[in-house]
Amino acid sequence: MNNTEIELRKEILEIKREIEKLRRLITGDFLKIFENYLEAKLGEILISIISAQNKELLSERLQKGCSRFEVCMTNFSKFLDEALRDGMDLKELEALYEEKKGMVSQLENRAPYEKCSCCFSEVLKLLKKQHQVLKLFKNTIRASFQTGIEYEKIDANEIMRRIEPLSNEIRIKILLELFKCPKRFSQLSNITGLDGGNLRFHIKKLVDAGLVVQHKKGGEYIITEQGRVFLERLVNVLYSV
Repeated sequence: MNNTEIELRKEILEIKREIEKLRRLITGDFLKIFENYLEAKLGEILISIISAQNKELLSERLQKGCSRFEVCMTNFSKFLDEALRDGMDLKELEALYEEKKGMVSQLENRAPYEKCSCCFSEVLKLLKKQHQVLKLFKNTIRASFQTGIEYEKIDANEIMRRIEPLSNEIRIKILLELFKCPKRFSQLSNITGLDGGNLRFHIKKLVDAGLVVQHKKGGEYIITEQGRVFLERLVNVLYSV
């Protein structure tokens, strides 16, 4: 092997090393982009779940006999939703939590009745709960991208196919109800307040994603094993704190 061939081999090896560096750089950047994308998509689903849960709990815990019940329901729900979205966008969750707590205290100081303190106390509990959930969610996403999973083999279209059906509060409600037990169309209609084509549209989304099946034509709708596992893993973050 002459000197020219030796130099050529060295050049080829050097080019190979540079290509490997570039590939690692691109992969790393892609993973970060994908992590942010996945956090945003799953975050929207999580926000829908927590928001619905907050409204239900506020309705149960606020003073129903109070003349300001409806106004406070609306304002507190809006406040908690805004705190949720701010928390999903920011990294400094602790600072945000303290800021929102301070805002609740300021509002309480201007409240018209002594009994208002009971309702503000419930809002603080929900604020703390959703803060803990957001922190766990973000930590879980971050930890997931630090595993040895070969992310370059992940099919983004498949992930979107799984996530998209649950990016709607009605479909989340349907899946949660079917998680409890199978239900007929009429039962789901009563639960969701939808009927006809509107309800069929949402059910079809879940069926097409493999999360729900119908036992037979006109029969009960049943959550699939895939749907059960997917829902369990998704909402586990809510019940782990």
